[in-house]
Amino acid sequence: MIKKVRIKPIYMDKLQLLMNRLDDDFVRQSLEVELSKMTAGYRGEDSINYFLNMLPNKKECHVLHDLRIPHESTFFQIDTLIVNPTYILIIEVKNISGNLFFDHTFNQLIRTKNGIEEPFQDPISQVERQKYQLEH
Repeated sequence: MIKKVRIKPIYMDKLQLLMNRLDDDFVRQSLEVELSKMTAGYRGEDSINYFLNMLPNKKECHVLHDLRIPHESTFFQIDTLIVNPTYILIIEVKNISGNLFFDHTFNQLIRTKNGIEEPFQDPISQVERQKYQLEH
């Protein structure tokens, strides 16, 4: 049962409105790349609801999306947290296309797409850090 829904970031709408007003192709192109990444991320996070509907004992599960939790003097963010009587599950959603390689030596995710390698933050390390922050 979803207790906290995911809300589309206002920043995405603001970027779209700004792009509609820009004449400068160079600036517009960099904003389009940023908006495209944000949109893919949001769609990936939002698509998790389809799979959450297949959970057994849905009534016992509390699903919390897009959490911002205080920790010491700062905050940390969790895409989706599932709480039920027997476990707590942290879900970090990634919507990345291409061939993916998890480099555990350097704690990074490497995507190869169209012959180009691009590093990303390792989602496994990210969840381990979130787990630590939840526990402390």
